[in-house]
Amino acid sequence: MRIFYFSLFIFLVEFSSAQVAFSVEVLNDSMQIGDVNFYRFKLTHPENITIRSIDIKPLQTDPLTTTRFYQDTSFTNNPQKMAQLEEYFIQQGFSREVMEVQEYGNWSDPDESMMLIGSEANWISQKNGNQILKENDIQFTFWEEGIHKILPPKIEYEQNGSLRTISSNEIEIRVGSPLAQESTPIDSMTVEPIKNVREEPIDFIQDILIPACLFILGFLVIGGIIYFFVKRRKNDPKVEIPKPTEFIPANVIASNQLEELKEKQLWQNGDIKSYQSELTHIIRTYLENRYKINALENTTNQIGLNLKKLNLNESLRVDVQNILQVADLVKFAKAEPAVNIHEQFMMKAIEFVRLTKKSDAKIQEEKEALEAEYQKLLETLKSSEKNKISKNNNNSK
Repeated sequence: MRIFYFSLFIFLVEFSSAQVAFSVEVLNDSMQIGDVNFYRFKLTHPENITIRSIDIKPLQTDPLTTTRFYQDTSFTNNPQKMAQLEEYFIQQGFSREVMEVQEYGNWSDPDESMMLIGSEANWISQKNGNQILKENDIQFTFWEEGIHKILPPKIEYEQNGSLRTISSNEIEIRVGSPLAQESTPIDSMTVEPIKNVREEPIDFIQDILIPACLFILGFLVIGGIIYFFVKRRKNDPKVEIPKPTEFIPANVIASNQLEELKEKQLWQNGDIKSYQSELTHIIRTYLENRYKINALENTTNQIGLNLKKLNLNESLRVDVQNILQVADLVKFAKAEPAVNIHEQFMMKAIEFVRLTKKSDAKIQEEKEALEAEYQKLLETLKSSEKNKISKNNNNSK
């Protein structure tokens, strides 16, 4: 819900900043014939607006009212006084045009069409946030008294690929005669104030529907891209990092197993076969871990031959071979050895492990070698993961 309100807020801000406003102000709303006056054009628009043309024909063309506004009409109805006014115009070299533009400010002088293309209108511009403010002053004078209504100039601009037109406000100017001394002086306080700037009417499709659809489409596209990459990362097969193998010397393993077997008290409870089987299995496992011979699968005779090759103490070798042979008789021939044999075999097995264990230096060397091998495996896996990520990134580009 927060994302929705935030998105709505961004849309409203963009919409409010996308409006175009055009107004015309006049320096003096009352003047005398021949006085210098100024129109000030003001245009506000967002950055994505392009001005195509400006139509200023309404400044000089009909309809212009020439209604007399003097309370005393004796001046305008007196031919003698009108002749004096005509003489005054001739002496001063005034034009007989109703209105004359004297300078176009920063704009180029237009031709008879009174149309300026965008490049000919050099505005005084300044940027205010996302809006651009443009101004230009046109100097003019009037050569005919009366109340003159200036029709709104028009500006054609392009926004989002569409051409639009906006007009300014209408202006009324009171123009008096410099010879009308007996007439009521012009009081600008009686003139109606300049009308408010007319905002461009809202076009629902162009100003609301299309921006809203584009915003929603962009939101969905960005969301889809994010979802795609997140899902892709989840589906990538992960490289399993193996846990380090705990290094336990063979003699420690065998000693612990023998102690556990003693605590079970199998032969004391009449389970001689299980006792002998577990005892020989512990001895075979120790021989395989300690001397790297295939003691778990070889026969007792084969193990005896392998032990001879190891240059073991003769008595130790004989004890181990006797334990293995008696166990074979118990398992396969259902023999029942003397009761004291079980305890003796346990003591001999413990003694054999104690006397044949590796030195502490050799055990430490094997431990370090195992740790080095594990670190090497980790580096290989990490390198493989980096290469895979790099390959995926290149494929995504």
